[in-house]
Amino acid sequence: MNLAFAAIYVLAVWYSTTQVLLWMVRGMPKPALNAVALVLAVVSAVLAVMSAQEPSVHAAYVGFTAGIGLWAVFEICFLTGAILGIDQAPASDRIGARAWSALKAIVWHEAALVGTLLVLVVATGGNPNPTAAATFGALWVMRASSKINLFLGVRNLCTEFLPAGVQHLSQHFRKRDMNPFFPFTVVCATIAAALLLRSGLNPVTSPDQATAAILIATLVSLGVAEHWLMLTPLSALDLWSADRRAGKGAMQSRQVGAIRTFG
Repeated sequence: MNLAFAAIYVLAVWYSTTQVLLWMVRGMPKPALNAVALVLAVVSAVLAVMSAQEPSVHAAYVGFTAGIGLWAVFEICFLTGAILGIDQAPASDRIGARAWSALKAIVWHEAALVGTLLVLVVATGGNPNPTAAATFGALWVMRASSKINLFLGVRNLCTEFLPAGVQHLSQHFRKRDMNPFFPFTVVCATIAAALLLRSGLNPVTSPDQATAAILIATLVSLGVAEHWLMLTPLSALDLWSADRRAGKGAMQSRQVGAIRTFG
């Protein structure tokens, strides 16, 4: 029952965080958003370090939530354009030139993500509860996979998720039915989620470690589901935007976009 609650908790956090970020990006000016991001970063970092020292189920939830909070900080910075990269159109359509241009377009954002992950690993490494670092790391891996697949080409580019200030990034996407990298990423992520689930359900696993495993397994599973969404013709705005479902504010939804946990 406790492990089932962990999975439900991830679903609730995943959906509610997306809705809150959507509301913030729509309704708050950039200075206010940046201030919220700063406060959230400090609070999440403190919780990540404090929870790492306690081997308990409660600490696993706190660490997971702290990891999500830190990720949300970078979502805000990305969507406001506060941390991006060097915008430059590809010099040619050759994959090498395209890859270099795409990397430069998000280089500072990626550097900040990797740097934060390394700091988390160092700050929580050797402690009994590294759930915050594991959560942030899982999100980064799934986000990187999404970016590579968008670059190589998928059916559903989900460009409606890009606010006006970062719409230029869509020039690095390609529309294809599928790319050779996609099956590899989905299979690897599915195996990772299955191994985490097996660990969480193993009777010899301690309650705190089992909870952490189920939390991250559910998170990775949601990432796999969002990967499959890239191969469908479905509009993700129908899932995320209440205005869209109600038939209102469709133009605003397209202009502002929505935020997915995995990009």
